[in-house]
Amino acid sequence: LQPSEREGFGLPVAAAQACGTAVVASDLPALRAVGGGAAEYCPVGEIDAWSATVLRLIEERAASPDRWQIRRTAGIVQAQRFDGLFSDGFESGDSARWSLASPNGKGEVR
Repeated sequence: LQPSEREGFGLPVAAAQACGTAVVASDLPALRAVGGGAAEYCPVGEIDAWSATVLRLIEERAASPDRWQIRRTAGIVQAQRFDGLFSDGFESGDSARWSLASPNGKGEVR
């Protein structure tokens, strides 16, 4: 979930998609630019819409594993659009490097 009122760049969206995680984000231009058609969007502050979207995704995962896999794959492909921006990874407190586009489609420490 990326419930943001303002966003400069949707790094958490790209990172989540690279890991194969379904994304629900605020309907903001910056988040749409990052998440593309692979994410779900809800109006800022519309709690009922967010709740309904999350519940629909939970139901989809249980009832339609094939559709869920297509969603995951679409997110991974979408995140790969930004691989060049982040190919050097991110520095964390322990100097681990995180890859947005690992061979198995999941974030990994390298």
